[in-house]
Amino acid sequence: MSGDFYWFSERDDKYFIAAADCTGHGVPGALMSMIGLELIQKIINEMRVDDSDQVLLTMNRELESAFFKEESGKALIRDGIEMGICIIDKKTREMEFSGAFLPVYIVRDDKLIEIKGDKKNVVQSFAMVSFNRSTFRLQEGDLLYLFSDGYADQFGGPENKKFMYRRLRHILLTISKYPLNDQERILDETIASWMDGHDQIDDMMILGVRPF
Repeated sequence: MSGDFYWFSERDDKYFIAAADCTGHGVPGALMSMIGLELIQKIINEMRVDDSDQVLLTMNRELESAFFKEESGKALIRDGIEMGICIIDKKTREMEFSGAFLPVYIVRDDKLIEIKGDKKNVVQSFAMVSFNRSTFRLQEGDLLYLFSDGYADQFGGPENKKFMYRRLRHILLTISKYPLNDQERILDETIASWMDGHDQIDDMMILGVRPF
């Protein structure tokens, strides 16, 4: 299993869309992904948390409860989760977004709008953590992109440098007019060409969503 994961749910006339990157690699990252998927399902569908910042805050508390050893004052594991969460009201088309390091890109009318996340992970060691909540009114045809850092951080090209977010934004804006299946193919072909003989250094995930 990957250290990256995404999750989608619908309830009460709302879409819930999350993308996450667990900071541990290998088995620790895969374990945190499994825990993260279980937690987000519990928080949104069982605990029925409806505010994006509260989703991240509640996940932080649940991780703290699961992994913090009170008697020693130390966490059992040090890995955390970078996450972006969008909650979209299907009637009003208002979107809430909160991010733990990860942003969301919105493409509208050949322009890319970025809503940044907070510069903090969802981790079990923050005693007084909080997250911001941004709102954005979506329109018909808007396209959302949630992603981990693996694609932009991949080394390659003629000078063996990172792909970088500048290139990622450019390619997403360029391909946004195409069907999502074609976008996936172009992204796969682009990064394969960029790597060309270089090892993949991290998990990669780009999630494209057209809500309306």
